[in-house]
Amino acid sequence: MHSAAGAAKLQRTLVAVVVAGAVVIAAIGFAGSYAAVRDLAERKGF
Repeated sequence: MHSAAGAAKLQRTLVAVVVAGAVVIAAIGFAGSYAAVRDLAERKGF
């Protein structure tokens, strides 16, 4: 079994990995949305 300190460190590491993954996914989504909106605006003459 993990000690309390070891478990806390593991939990912080897992949270950091999940947060980093969420940021990457959000960035990909934002970039895709931005590209789509920009393309649409160019086709509409904006």
